[in-house]
Amino acid sequence: MDKQLQQFRSEVYQNFNNYKRTDTLMDLVDALSSNTTAKSVVELTLSPQFQRTYTALNKAIAVECLSEKQIARLAAKTIEPPQTRKFYLIGTDVTSSPRPYAETLPDRGFVYQPNTIKGNKPIAIGHQYSFVAALPERDKAKIGPWVVPLAMQRVTSQANKELVGAQQVRTILEDDELPFGDVLCVEVEDSAYSKPAFLNANRDQPNLVTITRARGTRTFYHEPASDVDEGSGKGHPTWYGKPFCLKAPET
Repeated sequence: MDKQLQQFRSEVYQNFNNYKRTDTLMDLVDALSSNTTAKSVVELTLSPQFQRTYTALNKAIAVECLSEKQIARLAAKTIEPPQTRKFYLIGTDVTSSPRPYAETLPDRGFVYQPNTIKGNKPIAIGHQYSFVAALPERDKAKIGPWVVPLAMQRVTSQANKELVGAQQVRTILEDDELPFGDVLCVEVEDSAYSKPAFLNANRDQPNLVTITRARGTRTFYHEPASDVDEGSGKGHPTWYGKPFCLKAPET
């Protein structure tokens, strides 16, 4: 694992070599990786891994460096081909970044935030981000499973978060330098993604299977009875049978 980590770090550094402030950017990556409690970007400069002043940090984060495709290609090298599942498993979701005090931050909007106080709405003001991550098979030698981020994109207040995620998945599947385009892939999402627009967005991808949860208030329908008479020619043809309401046990 140590050799794999060193190799990954070396490849990240080599990709930074195409841009300015390579060493500062690498220090920033090391600081982010080692400091999980920092509440601001400036706090990262206090990390022992960041060997420069806070002024260098501002100049480093202003550099437009690795693209989303480059990051996905680097991360994908850490994923071993599936053995037990026989397919790659990926997950798509949205995470919120509350910014209630950043009054000058552009395009803030209402985002979901869990609230443990009963009666309060689970919302905050800030940004939300759509991400796609690979979910490698669980290694018994490890403590638990892990995820490999492949794509992260901010969802604007006017955008559809599910369709943003669908486009991210499409980009990953159509990248010839990633291992997901020609093998079976299964994506999993929560109930927010069980919408026709999302379910149909990537139906032209023959190697993709989509599994989403269904809301507990949804109503499905059985196939119509085979003995329904459609020969009269009057009225709309029968498309649906008896309803199956998830919140009604008697159905």
